[in-house]
Amino acid sequence: MKTILVVDDDKRMRQMYVEFLSGAGFNVKEASNAWDANELLKQEKIDLALLDIKMPMVNGCTFFEVVKLFHPAIKVIIASVYPLSEQKHLIDSATDYYDKSEGINVLLSKVKVALSDDVLIA
Repeated sequence: MKTILVVDDDKRMRQMYVEFLSGAGFNVKEASNAWDANELLKQEKIDLALLDIKMPMVNGCTFFEVVKLFHPAIKVIIASVYPLSEQKHLIDSATDYYDKSEGINVLLSKVKVALSDDVLIA
């Protein structure tokens, strides 16, 4: 079973992602900030991180760099209210990008593609 780490400071969004992705058969961990997410990365085998950009203290852009430096095998989907073009401008080497207004089924599709064996790590 693949493990997804949801990193989002919005509790409601985290809960929705956790519930939906768990129901789709994934093992889902969650963190409300980069510090907690980093601790989980040290303790758990994470296959994919779903990462918000705008978070307090350490934003998603900075945390993405930490993930890529210390955990390069982890695939990352950026999940933000920012338009996709702006997400790609801010973080240009993520596995994929998800605009939170696209709907949860679009997210599930992107997660499945990212976790399929034939997808290269960015």
